[in-house]
Amino acid sequence: MSDHAPAPIRHGEILLMPCNAPDPASTESVERLAEAVVGHSETGHHHVLECPAVIEVIHADGTYVRLPEPGTLVQRKETERHRDLPVPAGLYKVLTKTTYDPFADQRRAVID
Repeated sequence: MSDHAPAPIRHGEILLMPCNAPDPASTESVERLAEAVVGHSETGHHHVLECPAVIEVIHADGTYVRLPEPGTLVQRKETERHRDLPVPAGLYKVLTKTTYDPFADQRRAVID
C-alpha cells in the first residue's frame, strides 16, 4: 500500500481532488450508484465515473465521490473526447472549472 495520497485528476473542466471526509453535519444526502455523472453537460457529453463496486456520492458542502475500488473517468462523447483516466480508490471532492466574465460580472462553469 502507498504512503502518499492520490494526485488530483483533471478531465476537461472537471477536477477530482483527493480529500478528507466532509463534516457529517454538512451532509445533505448520500447516493449509492453503479456509475456517477461528475460533470454534467447540456449536450449529453457527461463526464462519468465508472467503478466495478458501488460508488458513494456525498452531497455536503459540494459533491464528493468515494470509490471503494479503482475506477475509470470517461467522457460520454463520440468525437473529440477526453481520454479515459484511471481513478484510484479513495475519496474525492468534485470541482468544476469556472470562468469569470467581467462585463457581466458573473462566474460560470466552463463548457467543453
